[in-house]
Amino acid sequence: MNPTYRAFEAFGIELEYMIVDKRSHEIRAVADAVLGPEGDIQDGPVDWSNELVNHVIEIKNAAPTSSILDSEIHFQSSIHKILDRLDSLNCELLPGAMHFWFDPKEARLWPKGYSEVYQMYDKIFGCHGHGWANLQATHLNLPFANEDEFVRLHEAIRSVLPLLPALSASSPVVQSKLTGYCDTRLHYYSQNQRRIPQIIGPLIPESVTGIEDYRAQILAPMYNAIAPQDPQKILQHEWLNSRAAIARFERSAIEIRILDIQECVGQDIAICHFVAELVKAIFEGKIEIKSSQVSSDVLRSVFLATLKDGMDAKISEPEFLSIWGKDSAATARDLTMHLLSKLTSLVDIKQTAGRIEFLVESGNLSERIQRLLKKYGSVSAPGEEVPKKILNHVSSNLAYCLRSNSRLEVA
Repeated sequence: MNPTYRAFEAFGIELEYMIVDKRSHEIRAVADAVLGPEGDIQDGPVDWSNELVNHVIEIKNAAPTSSILDSEIHFQSSIHKILDRLDSLNCELLPGAMHFWFDPKEARLWPKGYSEVYQMYDKIFGCHGHGWANLQATHLNLPFANEDEFVRLHEAIRSVLPLLPALSASSPVVQSKLTGYCDTRLHYYSQNQRRIPQIIGPLIPESVTGIEDYRAQILAPMYNAIAPQDPQKILQHEWLNSRAAIARFERSAIEIRILDIQECVGQDIAICHFVAELVKAIFEGKIEIKSSQVSSDVLRSVFLATLKDGMDAKISEPEFLSIWGKDSAATARDLTMHLLSKLTSLVDIKQTAGRIEFLVESGNLSERIQRLLKKYGSVSAPGEEVPKKILNHVSSNLAYCLRSNSRLEVA
């Protein structure tokens, strides 16, 4: 993000996808064959790039865009071009935040440029676990132009983070088993750096009074904590921070990192647009909140409830409910619909509202995947194995959704 962008003048979106065999949907580590040695290709307004593991490709805005909605057609065009390249390898892209049966011990790290960073992560944390090698996310970047905008934007983002897993969860299965979590990716993500807990802190970022306060509270402790394992300072950069939203001072933006990737570009764009407009309404005072008075521990408690139970999560923390003008317990579904109704009365989001209503009424992708498993004859309880044949069939559905930019609808 260019430092001259004021809040909400521009946006940046990043989408991550798995590469799998077209028939079996087994993971295929061939991103380097698509991206080449540099690991980066520019396709007009979209960049393609590598990630930690060689079976993931990321697409993102090549430059900040003034319209989130306009990104949909460009991202979908790039997906079709990547699919064309993968076709000769008998592979395709697969959406969803976690592969259903992949064993991360079999993961291959990206072998080319930037590999010294990945090797250091692997040396310190061991990157052949689900929390590293089996995660696909959507990242949303929102800019700020000065310190005042940074503090206000940071507080607005903090307030909405606990509800986002209810909206975007897409990872109910890992290693062929239902986990009991709507957002299993975030369950693993929250634990993947426990060896150095300062990196993720309370997960929901702490309230701060300014940029130097942020550096002192958040960045300095994690740099100091990792220094003995990273004497060459390979990882001591702001992107080491693993909180749910992180400051990217190098691009004057705050990056929201906890959205699971959806089944199609249209749904990702809708969620990003809804979140950006909600944060903007709070930032501009159209929706009044007092999130600085709510501790990260309270916000984390709500966050852990929504990552487990999705839209059905029961929220009873009075400090969080009071942010949104509620004085009694509510489900995440109730609160999300309340915020959608409030937002639609304030700003024009008609291109997005229907897609968000669908998520509230029909369930997030994780909940719809679970219904589809039941429809196909799998009624496994958490911890019980789901037949791979059924999981492969669901994967086929998801791959089709991505190709056709259509949402997964389950009767």
